[in-house]
This record gives sequence, C-alpha cells and structure tokens, in this order.
Amino acid sequence: MEFLSQALPEALDPKAFREPGAAFRPVMMWIWNANLDRVTLREQVAEMAARGIGGFFIHPMPDAFRKHDFIEGITEPYPGETFFEWVKEAAEAAREHGLFCWLYDEGGWPSGTLVGRLADGRPELAGRVLRVQCLEAGDTGAPGAGPGTGEEVVMLPAPGGRRLRFYASREGYPTDLMNPATTDAFLAATHDAYARCLGGEFGGLVPGVFTDEAAVGGVMGTDRIPWTPALPEEFRRRKGYDLLPYLPVLFGDAAIPAEARPALSPEQAARVRYDFGDVWTQLHADAFYGRMREWCREHGLLLVGHVGGEDDLIYHATRGFGHFFRIMRHLDVPGVDAIWHQLFPGQPHSHFSKLAGSAARVRGKPLALSETFAVYGYGLTYAQMKWVTDRQFGDGINVMVPMAAPYTTTRGRTYGTMSNLAWGNPNWPLFKTYADYTARLSYLSRLGRPVARVALFYPASSLWVEADPAIAKSFHSVMDLLQEAQIDFDIVDEEDLAGASMETGTLRIGVQAYQAVVLSDTRALPWAVVKRLAAFKEAGGAVVAVDRLPWLCPEAKHQAEFKPTLDALFSGERARFLSPEERARLPELLAGLISRDFVLETPDPSIRYSHRIWGETHLYFVVNASETVRAITAVVAGTGSVELWDPDRGTVTPAESESCSGRTRVHLNLPPLGSLFVVVRPGGQPRKPLPSPKVTGELSLEGSWEIAPVRVCQLVQGEARVDAPLPGCEAWTPAELRPWAELGLGTFSGSIAYRRVFSLSEAEAEQRALLDLGDVKYAAEVWVNGRAVGARLWPPYTLDVTGYLRPGRNEIRVVVTNTWANQFLQPEEMAHARERGWYNTYAQ
Repeated sequence: MEFLSQALPEALDPKAFREPGAAFRPVMMWIWNANLDRVTLREQVAEMAARGIGGFFIHPMPDAFRKHDFIEGITEPYPGETFFEWVKEAAEAAREHGLFCWLYDEGGWPSGTLVGRLADGRPELAGRVLRVQCLEAGDTGAPGAGPGTGEEVVMLPAPGGRRLRFYASREGYPTDLMNPATTDAFLAATHDAYARCLGGEFGGLVPGVFTDEAAVGGVMGTDRIPWTPALPEEFRRRKGYDLLPYLPVLFGDAAIPAEARPALSPEQAARVRYDFGDVWTQLHADAFYGRMREWCREHGLLLVGHVGGEDDLIYHATRGFGHFFRIMRHLDVPGVDAIWHQLFPGQPHSHFSKLAGSAARVRGKPLALSETFAVYGYGLTYAQMKWVTDRQFGDGINVMVPMAAPYTTTRGRTYGTMSNLAWGNPNWPLFKTYADYTARLSYLSRLGRPVARVALFYPASSLWVEADPAIAKSFHSVMDLLQEAQIDFDIVDEEDLAGASMETGTLRIGVQAYQAVVLSDTRALPWAVVKRLAAFKEAGGAVVAVDRLPWLCPEAKHQAEFKPTLDALFSGERARFLSPEERARLPELLAGLISRDFVLETPDPSIRYSHRIWGETHLYFVVNASETVRAITAVVAGTGSVELWDPDRGTVTPAESESCSGRTRVHLNLPPLGSLFVVVRPGGQPRKPLPSPKVTGELSLEGSWEIAPVRVCQLVQGEARVDAPLPGCEAWTPAELRPWAELGLGTFSGSIAYRRVFSLSEAEAEQRALLDLGDVKYAAEVWVNGRAVGARLWPPYTLDVTGYLRPGRNEIRVVVTNTWANQFLQPEEMAHARERGWYNTYAQ
C-alpha cells in the first residue's frame, strides 16, 4: 500500500524527524455539518495544510442526525450525487496540498445504520434485544397485550405454575450487527458508493475508512439482552447444547424474580453466561468488522476506527461490544477515543489507550490511533493537549486524530460537541507547532519494534460471568501500579495466551516476547489458558495473580481439576498470588522476576516510558507527566553513545551518560510536562556532551510595556467569529504585566500583543541571551526586532534569542493567546444558547 510506504520510517534521520511528512501528521476529523461550496471547501483544505495537518477524515453530518445536539447539518441527500461531488473535490484539494483524504463510513455516528435508515423496509436487518414477560398461572401472554409484544422466541415453564415468555423486540440498536446481511447492505449503500467515486485512489491518496462505535443492543444481567434470530442455532453449533432452556440466567433479577428462575447451581448459571458472551461477541466481531475488513482488503483500504466506551473495563460489558480484542483483530489500525476528559491530569483510568496500543503491538500492526479532544471544551489549552498526546503515545498510539474541524459554526453549530479546534478557535493559528510535535512523536514511535516484558490479561470475559465492578477496579489498579513503577506491559486476551509459544523463560505472543504474565481479578479462565500458564511457569516464566483467583472453568469437563491445577500453579517462587492487601507489592515482586529495560535510580511515579528497538539501537520515549521539573537518572538497556531527540524543538543533542554493568546510565532534566526520546546507538561510547554555551544574559521582563489586541475572537449568537489582525498593531496602550481580568479584559478571547523597547550595549548584544516568559496563559509567539523567534505553547516558556539582539535600540514583541472560555462562559451568551435550544448535552 502506497500510504504505508510513506507512513513507516526507514532510518533515524534527524532531518526527517524535524520535518516529518504528511503520513506522520495528525489526521483531522473534518465535520461536514452544512451544504458545502467549492471555494470554502478548498480554503479549508489549504488552511489544514498550512497548519501542519497531514490529512482529514471526511465526517458527514446529515441534517437528520441528532438535531437536538447538532442543530443543523447537510440537507443534500446523504449519500447522494451532490455529496459525492464534494467528496471528489475534497480529494482533489487534498492531492494539490499533499494531504491524505480518509473516509468515514457513516452520516454522524455510530456506524452500520446509514443514519438510522438502513433497516427501513427491511425488518430482517433491524436490531433486536431479547426481553421476557413473567406470566402468572392462567395468563395467556398473548401478543399485543401489554409489554409482551414482539417476535416470540420460546415459552418456558417456571416454578409456581408461572411461565416465562421470551420475545425479540426491535429496539436497542437500529440495525442487527450480528447479522452478516446487515453489513452487506451497509457496505452496498456506503462503501460501494465511495468505491465508484474514488476507487482509483484507494490505498494512496485515500488510505482507509474509519468505522465508529458500532454496537449491539442489550446487556446481560438486565431486562434486555443481545439478540439476533440466528443466535440459538449458532449457540448450539458452537457450544453443543440448547441455549433456550437456560435463557433465564441471562437476565437480571428485576426482569425475572428469583422465585421464578429454574434451579441451577452457581457454576451452571455462570457457565451459560460465559458461553453466551463468548458466542454473541464473536458473532458481532465477525459479522460486522470481519466483513468490513474483507471488503477493505479487496479494495486496498485500511480499516481503522474504534468501539465506544473503551476507557473503563466495566463499559466493555455494557456498551454493546463485549470484547475489545476480538473486534480489533479485524482492524488494520486499532483505535480508541478520548473525547470526554477521560485522559486528563488527575482523572482515573488514564491508561486505556494501552488497549489499542496492545492490539497493534502484539499483532505486529504498525499503527494505532486515537480520536481525541472533542468534548474537552473551549478552555482546552495546548499544554493540556500535549499531556493527553504524550500519555497516549506512551501507551502505543502513533496516529493522532484531533476532533474536530467543523465546516461551519453558524446558527449555533459552534456548540455541537464543543470540539472546534480549527477556524474560529483563538489557538488555530498556532496549531502547526502542535502538529509538528505530534508528527515527530509519530516518526520515532513507528520505528523498529516495541518491547515490553509483562503481559497483562484482559478479563472482560469475567464480566460475562459476574458483572462485578471490582473486576474493572482491579484491572485499572494493576495498570496504575505497573505504569507508576515504570514496568511496561501489553494487554493480551484468552486467544493470545492459549496460542502462545514458549522458549526458556519467555512466552511468545505474536511478535512480542514476555517474561511474566499478570492476572488482575479474574473469575473465569479457559482450560487451554490455565495449561499454557502452567507450562510457561515450568519453562522458567513468571505468573502473578492479584486480588482474586479464577473459580470457573468454561469447559465443564475440566472443572474438577481446575482449582487443584491453579493451586499448583500459584505455588513456588515464580508464580504468586497477591491478595488485595498485598497488591501494592506487585511492582517489587515483578522487578525480581523480569529483566527490566528502564529503571529509575530514584523512584518517581510521574515518569512514564516506552521502549522500541530498531536493529541494535534502543529508543526510549520518556515523559514527565507532572507540572514540575524532574531531574532523573535512569539505567537503560543498550550500550553505546546516547542522543536526546527532542520532539518539542526538533533537535538532536548528545546526552550525558555512562556505562553501567552492560547497560547505560542516563541523566535527564525534564521540564514540566516535558518529553524526550533517549536514543542509545551501538558502537559509540557513552560520553558527556560538549558544554552548552553559558547563558550570560537573561532579558528582563520588568519595565514599561504596551499592549494591543491583534486577534479578537467573539462568540456572537452562537457563531465563532475572528476579527482580522490589526495591521501594525497601531492601537498600543501602556499596561503592566498582569492577568487580563485585572486589565478589564475578563471576557476577552483571542490574542494580545505586548511590546517593549530597550537598549543594549555592544557587549550585551553579543552575549548569549535567554527570554523566559514565566507563566503564560496560554500560548506565546515572540518577535525580536521584527524577526520571528518562535512560539511556545506549553512549558517551559523560554526562547533563546541569541543573534536576534543588536547594539542600541531593540524591540521585543510577544503575542499571547488564550482560549474560547472567556467568551463562551459569558452569562448572556449561555442564556442565549439556552433560549435557542443550543445548550446541548455536551455543553452541559
């Protein structure tokens, strides 16, 4: 595929690192939320190119899609002739500007429904859930009577003369995504139409198609469970017994009272739930994502996207996808989304990007994406964006999909998902600095192969057995412990473990090799996995279980030997069980069981890292997740010369390092929210770098300043407007360096220029000089004597201005930009939005 040949680096090239190509750059979600005109369309593509974006997803938003949230959308038929004329125009504009034009498979979201119309006139494609009606003795339960309407599936006797009537109800999800015919109809309506429009560009200009949050209705343990008409037959074929007599155990107590349930042992009931979860999740993964993958491969496209609700393991049982990795096996580019502040300083579960990273890393897929930002709101800063980006790249993400650039913000559409990162946003002119940074991360995060020593088991199937939040809590707690102790890991599932091969002390899964397997709270474990773990232990590997041991073997014939085998497994030095009270000992225990590739001499939970190997060269991505400076010393695997590749400034410099028992000790100074790639090259010798030129002068910010607005952003009756910059900034006003609110600018959003004139002697002008802007809210651009020095969007807000100064008169100009928050949070604006019905779910 032409795109992949451009998206994967072939060497450690400082020039390519400093200015990565389009295939490494962010791919913007471009929301088409109105009828398009050719001129505006092309202007927006040109703007995205100028801001360092490498491509865009065409994200159609038809007028019929969720008007209560998105106000208005495309009124031309979707998909229709005019729509595809716009698509062709967008693709041609992308070609002219060297961008990639990606497709999106829906109008709005979630995928697989054709804006909810796919099943119109085709009831066999409609989504269903299974419901139950508890009938007392003598009650006929006739269709049309009360809640018992729908397609009857079976009537079962229940204790006390009751009967349980199970029926399929057309609700839950608009379409049946366990039915391959539904996917075929969806592909015919959307993908085939795109192929007729742009098929000749597939794999090159058009690399792939995004699928978004497809799901199945119903949740086990409630009054509605997942269903498709073929499920009973498929269940019998796969599991060897009839599902229908056991349907009551799939429902919650509110749907079927305990006294109306058949007598089953806890083990029998749990096994039915496990089997049901196993069957429906596989049906869904294969029927929808599997057929989508086949179509994409036949047409030379990458299948990319994500499911909805990856961030908390409990959602994997309640958000309609059931098993993350079964779905991701079908995607060429596994993904997640982080659009609800799930990733943010101080938020829990901030490591779910590991799911997509692991799905790619374990199976040798070179790319993993994240759709990010969106509902982070109009107070989002670039420093926060960097924190979120760093966190995800450390977890294995290497394609950033910012959400979003709406085609228009008129008539209240600026509210939408609160996600306008583009035109109208005060910070949009500075986006290239963020795009350059992200592209550099992508460049080095795709080179070579990833390394992790620990495999963490994915326990979603235990939630089929027992919908206990403790299972999710344990899983997330273990990830916290490992990451804070700098023990990197991949997440693996039952299929991975059952199919693993072994060497002495090593478990090979896909392209990865692990020295230890960790189980968080797990209730059910297939027999093949138990036997594989036992063999791994015997081969010298390490196995650690935390919080609770499994009690259910899904294969009934092995239940009697299940517990004795586990008891034998978790005995001895290389296989241990840690109770909840002992959980905190996990990192210390693992440290004695694996060979670690990155060890801090002084523990620091705010430091994150990931490790890749390219040939004999080691690359470590090191992140300071805190808002304070961190001076750290790390001992890393690999020997030779050490370089620091700085994705912030695009520089490559030698690092202070020394040999340490066949490894390398590296000393790093990381600024707040700072990040670096530490590259250990073979063949050279550890050395101290040449002394940095001494900074003999620091320009003082004290003294008289003048200010003038240069970019005024306003929210006017729901529309984002930007005044043109004032030529030459003639309207200068004397001002002190104080918060804008204290200057009477508390509602101002946009950019304000600061100007200061000062004099230097000839000797002072020749000194190396550093400009430290201190605490900036929130981004700054600097000019000295009319020459652009650079922009700082996050700490440290320092710039080297050596060579820009001159004897005599000098002028510094600093343009500071804030966010939309001041304008958006005005009481009168919020009141107006409420009156017009624009203050939607996302704004609230």
